[in-house]
Amino acid sequence: MVPIAIRGTREILSADRWLPRPGPVTLTMGPPLAPDGEGWPAMVRLRDRTRAEIARRTGEGLVERAAIAS
Repeated sequence: MVPIAIRGTREILSADRWLPRPGPVTLTMGPPLAPDGEGWPAMVRLRDRTRAEIARRTGEGLVERAAIAS
């Protein structure tokens, strides 16, 4: 898995705007991440490591999922 972070898009098209405005966008690629085992648990750990690396490179914190109401 190669984490790729896109930084600057929130400033270009914020949630309260309909049209984008000019601004810089930076794309950075992190080092490849390999799974540390096999099966579903290893895939979940790889997903979490990838999310953390992307968040670090964008300068934003991780956004946790809202609990799904049943």
